[in-house]
Amino acid sequence: MGALLATPWSRTRTRLPEWRALLTCRGQKLWQMRRALPAKNLVILGPVCLVRDAATFLDLERRGLIDAKGKPWANGCPLTAASEDVWRRQRRAIVRELPSALARSVACGEAAASRILAAAPGAADLRAVLEAEIAAWAVDLFAGPLDDRASKELLETLGPHWRCIRGRSPKEGGAAAARAHRAALAAAVADPRVAGVIGALRDAARRDDADESALRADEVVPNASNALVAAFETCLGLVLWTLAGLADRREARIRARDWCRAADAATARDERAALAAFKQAAAAGDDASVPQRFVLARCLEETLRVAPPVWTLARDFAGPRRYLKLDVLSVNSDDARPGAWDPLAPRKARPCASFGLGRRACPAGAAALQAAHAILAPLVAALDFRRRGPELADRAYLGPTLCVRGPVAFDVAPWPG
Repeated sequence: MGALLATPWSRTRTRLPEWRALLTCRGQKLWQMRRALPAKNLVILGPVCLVRDAATFLDLERRGLIDAKGKPWANGCPLTAASEDVWRRQRRAIVRELPSALARSVACGEAAASRILAAAPGAADLRAVLEAEIAAWAVDLFAGPLDDRASKELLETLGPHWRCIRGRSPKEGGAAAARAHRAALAAAVADPRVAGVIGALRDAARRDDADESALRADEVVPNASNALVAAFETCLGLVLWTLAGLADRREARIRARDWCRAADAATARDERAALAAFKQAAAAGDDASVPQRFVLARCLEETLRVAPPVWTLARDFAGPRRYLKLDVLSVNSDDARPGAWDPLAPRKARPCASFGLGRRACPAGAAALQAAHAILAPLVAALDFRRRGPELADRAYLGPTLCVRGPVAFDVAPWPG
């Protein structure tokens, strides 16, 4: 910590409760409180440092001054909570096996879109429809066809487990839901017929430990659980908040509809490739932006910048009882709030921290972006979405990721003509 304080970065002092207040805010006050924090590179909050600049964060990581906050785990820990040596071994194993399994994300997304198209018109709670079908997308991607027994059991446990950890169902049911979810995952891992991402993680645990790129057997289920919940939640957030943005902006809605109707298969592939390139550049801390001509991809970029699922990235300092939080929204935009969502406005390229920055950036973020694109394209082309009731941001809360309370109602109907 002494090395950090010796650097010439500007810093200011504020009270720790001012930052903690974010955890108790609701609705649009979340964004208002975030913007009220001092706009300096580095804010010293007692033992907490708040970094609002991607280059500063990456420099601290490169110099070895920060690492992920370690958590004690009774058994194997997932990649997100692993310390340096364990993290490097797990990362090598997962990155080696994951790309081939994630290649199905678009096909699974297209299947989910067809189910949503049938259920969305007239639905009293569009979020419930999206939750059910995007959970099915995630299970299809991770465990294979939804009519298999392992996939059915996994799908039955995913929703209750996610609602408990996000504070949307009684806390006393959380432990039971977590046990049921872990048991379904363990059964899927043990079933040699299960392929997908779970099969890839199982294969990563079967490698020879001598090459130092293998998962331990007790690390497969924790990694599968974290990855499955993260994939489901990220894709759901991207689709829901993008539809909310379009529902309030008729011009953007029409432009996106016309673009999706005119785009052929090659154009759609190019647009998804642009999303993957954006994610890669953003994770490296480079200035990044989706080309303006890709209208639906620009909508997804706007959602990532103003309504990312994770608002801070926590890191430990080398010194005791000191840690850092990267302020994701201030890295993403100078005006990160739902009202600033505008995919038609020119945007200057800048870093985007929504999938993390540096070495520990999410290895599968591009797959979630591309799947969200595959789900949204047919919906936006065929259906007109208009908000009914209060804005989505009015019911937002951090739990600890960005969530929404209560039903989400839209007037959904086929486009006229």
